[in-house]
Amino acid sequence: WPVSLGRTVLVVACDVGDAEATHSFLPQANLASVLHAAGVLQDTIIRSMTTHDIHAVFEAKALAAKHLDFAVAPRPLVALGLFSSVVSMFGNVGQANYAGANAYLDALASSRRRHGILGSSLRLPAVRGAGMGATTFNKEQLESMPAISLEEFA
Repeated sequence: WPVSLGRTVLVVACDVGDAEATHSFLPQANLASVLHAAGVLQDTIIRSMTTHDIHAVFEAKALAAKHLDFAVAPRPLVALGLFSSVVSMFGNVGQANYAGANAYLDALASSRRRHGILGSSLRLPAVRGAGMGATTFNKEQLESMPAISLEEFA
């Protein structure tokens, strides 16, 4: 739909967990909006969680969002969209690191709005047939959680 509105969509593979890569790419792009949809799961119960488990999840979600926030700060964006998870509100067994990283996205969007800068965090449940809902969970797991169908998401 953006193309039909006269917009150009640019999908870029960039490790936004790497500040240098993020800052070197973004100045070259003429951006109106940025969507951050990265995510990594490293599920384990909290008493067994290692710093590696925490870092792996926080780098893809929270640290990457922080780098994007700094990199786009001087630009008059129409939107900065951060794809978060309902786990940030409700938690989930074995996902303390994921909940914390998503809560950071929620807080970042809130902070941007408090400072008069656009930012939204969309807390999504698992989506059957898309993203982590298509690659991470089996049918039984998806049925036991508040997952939505791809049709409901669209």
